[in-house]
Formats: sequence, structure tokens, C-alpha cells
Amino acid sequence: LQRWEPGKGDPRHARLDAPAECVAASADGAVVLTAGGSKQRLSDPRDPADPFGLAVARWDGRTLRPAGDPLAGHDRQVRALAVSADGRHAVSADADAVIVWNLADGTKVRHAAAARVLSAAFAADGR
Repeated sequence: LQRWEPGKGDPRHARLDAPAECVAASADGAVVLTAGGSKQRLSDPRDPADPFGLAVARWDGRTLRPAGDPLAGHDRQVRALAVSADGRHAVSADADAVIVWNLADGTKVRHAAAARVLSAAFAADGR
């Protein structure tokens, strides 16, 4: 994971143990989320049924250091992420569920069943 800012020197780096399946960032770059490939695991890393964990890792977008506990709640691999424009909420989706998160405290705002979710987004007004 790298962050470049033109005219501000070398990029910042965060090492993931495997390629991230999806990445999302807030409009101001302060919040970065990754799923798959994160060092933040929910289960035993030796478990072949869950090699990367089912968590969404939270990163400080300025330092690329872990920021808080992973967002836990998926039963399947996360395939889509988005962060609201104000950076207060996130949405994550797997093959059969969508979860809206409060990023301030890592709690679920809404958890809904879904089918074949391949992408996620917030409208400009945060909905």
C-alpha cells in the first residue's frame, strides 16, 4: 500500500501480507480501508478456510499505520469497500451481505443481506 503526494517527498508505504482485494479512502485521504491482505487478522492465520481474515483493516491515511481495531462482521471475503465523503462512515460488502460502519467507534450502523455485490459507493451527500 503506497500513498503519494506530489511535491511532498517520498511516498509512504504500508506492507500487507498479501495483495489487498479492495481499497477505499476518504476524500481528504485521512482514512484508508483495505480488505484481504491485511496484517490485521480475525482468526488463526494458519486456518486455510480464512487465510486473510474477514476483517476490514483501518489505516491512518497520513502515516499508513493501523488505526483502530479491524471492522469485523463478514462471514465471507470482502469484495467491495467505500468511505463516505466526510470520512465518518464506511460500507463493506461480501457475496451476500452489506455492512455500513461508524468509523469513529467501529460499530455496525446497518447490516443487510444482499446477493452478488461487486461494488459499493456513497452519494456525495453521504447516503
